Amino acid sequence: MGIKDVYYYLFYRIYKFLELFARPNWLIKSRARGLFSVLQVSVIWSLYFYYKILTNSSGNDGATSCMVLSIITIIINLFVLYSDERIKVYINKFESWPKEKNERYIAIVTITAAIIAFSFILSVFWYSQKFHPTI
Repeated sequence: MGIKDVYYYLFYRIYKFLELFARPNWLIKSRARGLFSVLQVSVIWSLYFYYKILTNSSGNDGATSCMVLSIITIIINLFVLYSDERIKVYINKFESWPKEKNERYIAIVTITAAIIAFSFILSVFWYSQKFHPTI
């Protein structure tokens, strides 16, 4: 599975998750795009916070770069995931996978998303404790 397939599979799993639990069922693709972008932006900011912690620099240097990179990531997601036809092709592709393969990748995606969320929370906590201990 290539990077492009991994990208679309992660989006597909978020889409299917929202399809199961999101009520009402309107704007699921937009919600999935938003949640997918949040995961990616969380990775960017986690790396930024870990960098600040490891280099022991408390200034805002690099924050603007992270903000620009986050905005670019969101814009790329909007354009790449905008085409409903492309999304439908990947949804049909992933839904035709055997059940065992799909379950294995569901576990991988779930663990990856949990690690990203946990890492982001941890990086924010450590950053705040190191540079703003009174908060």
